[in-house]
Amino acid sequence: MAKINFDYLRNKIGYTLLKLSNKKPKKILIFSPQRTFSNYFETFLIKNFYVDVINSTDYIRDYNNVLHKHIYKFSRKKLERYNNNNYIFFLLYKNSKLWIESLKKNEMDFFDEFLVHHKIKISRSDNNNLKRYHKTWYKNWLNLRKNFNNVELINHKQTLKYYSNLSLFNYLKKKYNLTDKGKIKIPKKIRRSKKFDKSKY
Repeated sequence: MAKINFDYLRNKIGYTLLKLSNKKPKKILIFSPQRTFSNYFETFLIKNFYVDVINSTDYIRDYNNVLHKHIYKFSRKKLERYNNNNYIFFLLYKNSKLWIESLKKNEMDFFDEFLVHHKIKISRSDNNNLKRYHKTWYKNWLNLRKNFNNVELINHKQTLKYYSNLSLFNYLKKKYNLTDKGKIKIPKKIRRSKKFDKSKY
């Protein structure tokens, strides 16, 4: 169930109006390992452009779903239907050292849910296997990228400062002809960005 708020409603209404006026607003797919600013980036897109994030975790909750944003096993054939100008694939990147540091903030959904679900055994302290997992994830996606024309790689450093966000905003608007919502808005509240309270969890 989607989280319905002002940004959600504004985006849905604007997106629908663009379609009715025979414009073709973009459909977005976001992919990354967990703790790689995917919630931030989705919020950034929704706040600033009229787009449809079709694999938002508001909708795609099953780790087995080929469209789940953190999926690491996939086939070119299953994603081929999205290889056209109506869709943009965003691959979000954070280097392995920073990624491992990020896992420490919200580690439970990765180690206790995601890895368990996929029967992957990596301990919290096993940095070598974590780096190997990280490397394999991107290696798989970069190999797939060679066969797609609509894949954009976004580095987390592009979202760290205001002017980096502004540059990203202008770049995406120009390259993909995205319809913006006016002056750039920087996300402030990001879901699951705070450290878990393990006792409540």
